[in-house]
Amino acid sequence: MCAAKKKEEVQVVEAFLRGRMSRRQFLRKASLLGLSTPFISSILAACSSGPSIATTAPSPVVATMVPTAAASLAATSAPTQVAAQAGGTVVLGVTSDVTSLDPAHALANFKNLAITLYDRLVDVSGVSTEVKPSLATSWTISPDAKEYTFQLRKDVKFHDGTPFNAQAVKYTWDRMLDEKHPAHRPPYPYLGFFYSSLAEVQVVDDYTVKFLLKQPDAVFLSQLTWLPASPVSPAALEKYGEKFDENPVGTGPFRFVSWAKDQQLVVERNPDYWAGPPKLERVVIKPVPDEATRVIQLQKGDVDIVTDVSPEFIPFIEADQNLQVQAHPGLHTWWIAINMEEEPFKDKRVRQALNYAVDKEAIIRDVLHGAADPSTGFVWPGTWAYEPNVQVYKHDPDKAKQLLADAGYAEGLSTRFVSPVSGSMMVSPRELATVVQANLREVGVQASIDTIEWTSYLGSLLQGTQPYGLAEMGWGNNTDDPGQYVSLQLTTAFEPPAGYNLSFFSNPQVDDLLNKASTTIKQDERTELYKEAQRIVADEAPWIFMFHAKYVVASRRRVQGLVVGANFNRLGLTTATASSS
Repeated sequence: MCAAKKKEEVQVVEAFLRGRMSRRQFLRKASLLGLSTPFISSILAACSSGPSIATTAPSPVVATMVPTAAASLAATSAPTQVAAQAGGTVVLGVTSDVTSLDPAHALANFKNLAITLYDRLVDVSGVSTEVKPSLATSWTISPDAKEYTFQLRKDVKFHDGTPFNAQAVKYTWDRMLDEKHPAHRPPYPYLGFFYSSLAEVQVVDDYTVKFLLKQPDAVFLSQLTWLPASPVSPAALEKYGEKFDENPVGTGPFRFVSWAKDQQLVVERNPDYWAGPPKLERVVIKPVPDEATRVIQLQKGDVDIVTDVSPEFIPFIEADQNLQVQAHPGLHTWWIAINMEEEPFKDKRVRQALNYAVDKEAIIRDVLHGAADPSTGFVWPGTWAYEPNVQVYKHDPDKAKQLLADAGYAEGLSTRFVSPVSGSMMVSPRELATVVQANLREVGVQASIDTIEWTSYLGSLLQGTQPYGLAEMGWGNNTDDPGQYVSLQLTTAFEPPAGYNLSFFSNPQVDDLLNKASTTIKQDERTELYKEAQRIVADEAPWIFMFHAKYVVASRRRVQGLVVGANFNRLGLTTATASSS
């Protein structure tokens, strides 16, 4: 199929699914394009079905989640039974490619590498949000929380056959920390945030390694679950030098085969994997930024698994007997940053007005098909740090108008609203931008939308080359500890270009609370600090608080054994199998 025809197919299906084309227009255009009758029928069935995920009550995220039958959404038509088998290849359709195959350099979509090429000393897996042993078998933390000592597995080798040991762990970190190290090749984008407390890594013996911190860090263990903490082969770093980005060597369940940037990453089963080799022979990870295109490719069999499914397409997927959907409450937050350097948004009343203007409940019901819970802040409902008693912005256009008038904007205001096409942790960004734009227009706020490709989106915002008043953002955490991300988004120290505080929110009290929460070891004290920070942030409204999405993954029924949990940065592929058809 030529690229032009394929693009036209995508545009026609997307226009119909999003209500921009009538049923009759769709049937006529689909016939002219030669789309198959089953394909057309599945789309029509999707648009006649109702919401797919229960919306009666939010599903809280808990520290350890137990999978149930309800975690998988049943298809609306009878499934085609297939026999699972070991071996085979699956194609995984994802929102975007990584910028590098070196875990220390990679930006965005950590999942691509974290589930295939690399392991961490500790990790989260399955449906649990609990930090568990991985390359380390156990660990101890000193009473002052400034020394973390890990006992390492003795049966692990890198993909190049060289041994994994304490020396390899130290080499991995020294090349980032030591500017004079022969393998030091900055920038390391997450070193300053995730690991700013790390001073030194010491080898105790071949299989014992100690991390020395500059100050107590209550979040450090959780931070070691992020992709940049993945050990890499010292021999490979020395062999490939700057080309290690294109020749990655880790300890993960799959080994590197090839990478065509922004086209596909190919990995194959690691037969010597320390936890037992995965059942799949090969995985092809294919970036497909457009949401409708990902779903159409899944339906046609061009891809076998699609992550970060936009909820508007869930009915369409459920209507196809060859497809299946899995969903789980996620450690995810989606918000719209309000740029407080822009004159209107320096006034808290204007920021609160924007929150009252947006109908989040309608968005969750009508656009997200119930695949999210409303957000009131930066902590997930049902987790240990969550504070329910905060300022809540129910949809109230009249109150929004009054606040705008009180702030001197009775005649309204104009701003620029930036949205990515797609991207890591972004849920229906273009669709939601359009709905939010309409909500704001009702109260006199004219928001012109600029849509940017994800590969340029974050960079342009951090570097200050893209002007904006409002900017869509999303984050998926590894554990239920908000300290893993909130300082990066809401403290003065991490205003661009240093971090993702796109609101330029600067509140000394919040800075102090979040700093204390990350350096205080006692959980009950940390809880109170985070709760107080949530109360202030909710009142100050540096964000339009939107929702916490469920992690939705769709696949062809020939794929069995996928594990979907709360962590958007993971997908359980090691237990997956695929039939031949």
